[in-house]
Amino acid sequence: MRQNERGPEDEKVIWKSYLPTAPRSPSFSSWSSPFVWVTFGIGCLASSGLILRYGVNVFFLDEWDLASLLFQGIMQGDSLWSAVWEQANEHRPVLSRLAFYLLSLLPSLDLRFLMIFNQLLLWLTVFPLFASIQGRSSHTFLICFLVLVSFLSPTHHSNQFWSMQLMWYAIWFGGIYSCYFLSKPKLTKTDFAAGLSAAFFAYFGGLAGAVCLLNGLVMLALRCVSEKKYVPQLLLWLLFTLGALLYYFSDFQSSGRSLFYFAFHPLETLIFACVMLANLVGTDYAPVSAAVGGLGLVYFAFLFWQKRFDRNLFIFGIIQNALAASLVISIGRAEFQLEQAFAHYGMVTMPFWIGLILLANPPRRFHRFFLLFIGMMLLITFNKKWQGLERSYANRERGVQCYHAVIAHPESINPDILPFRDCKFLGPAEFRQDTIQKILKLKDLGIRFPQNTQ
Repeated sequence: MRQNERGPEDEKVIWKSYLPTAPRSPSFSSWSSPFVWVTFGIGCLASSGLILRYGVNVFFLDEWDLASLLFQGIMQGDSLWSAVWEQANEHRPVLSRLAFYLLSLLPSLDLRFLMIFNQLLLWLTVFPLFASIQGRSSHTFLICFLVLVSFLSPTHHSNQFWSMQLMWYAIWFGGIYSCYFLSKPKLTKTDFAAGLSAAFFAYFGGLAGAVCLLNGLVMLALRCVSEKKYVPQLLLWLLFTLGALLYYFSDFQSSGRSLFYFAFHPLETLIFACVMLANLVGTDYAPVSAAVGGLGLVYFAFLFWQKRFDRNLFIFGIIQNALAASLVISIGRAEFQLEQAFAHYGMVTMPFWIGLILLANPPRRFHRFFLLFIGMMLLITFNKKWQGLERSYANRERGVQCYHAVIAHPESINPDILPFRDCKFLGPAEFRQDTIQKILKLKDLGIRFPQNTQ
């Protein structure tokens, strides 16, 4: 055979070289770095301080429905599991409902405890993420800075000050740690069990969390390409995944929307996915956000072509998990048009951008331009969305005043006058009366928020 001709075996080697089949996981020993611990501590304190300053102790939007159905079911004699497992839209927010139940057992109900717990889940992931930065260079500080700006972005305020968003923080935390344990160089039984537990933690957050189980299948399959000894773990993971999905959809009820909208409107669904993908680094202008999301996908393909995923199964896993979760959400929500794409999905798409930032190290040529572009977009988004925090807090405070007025004067409620009119800030504005009824219903069930907690 001539030297410039390739045989079947050569083609197989070339195909394998693009896959991260020789894993290199973040080293556990690097977790002891003082920089990482200081970052974790400052991040937790800063986030907790924001919650104590701007968080309000009352249910908001979908929380009224979740709490009403939860406590009503418990009062009617339903088991705790059946009450927390009940479907809400396409989700089963087990962890959020369970957290509401546990908080109701405290002497004073305060949702800010849950908001702070959510931030703890977020900042616990700095350990594997920072440990995945290979080597030390003059650009390491820039990489760490961009990751921290992503964590602190005001894009997350709608999640940060909304306690039920434990579902998204659980998906974030479970996805990161599942990828971490499954990418360990020597996948022990303990690593496998920890990775599976982290994936199930995300699974109990909501439907998008089930993607973590499917992502684990792909990661184990990639390991089996080069190491057949992991086939038993792959089969066991497959068994758990099939069981979990069958249980999730065993009595699943359609929410009334078309399940095949994406099939008949593929372009609209793709644009929705790109806009949602740019939630962290985009703007409020849909065409620009769609272009930024598309640019991220192109850069992901470019990194794959450059073989930057070689021996980096961890980062490949978190990016793949974010893309798959974004696809699931796009299929389920694209019918609502682009307004939904600007919603609360920054926690789902953030691993995609952080993964690209980590892979751009060491930055050479085009990678430097990408980091500068992402840094610029992060700072623009940071500045613009931070300005709306005070206004959002003021509106929620008005909603809190309405809540306490309803509790104190149920006999004189008029949703068209103040302060009762401000209940529009606790739920959909067009359903003020419905929100008031849920406040009274929870009051009858013994669920009340103390007045002097702000």
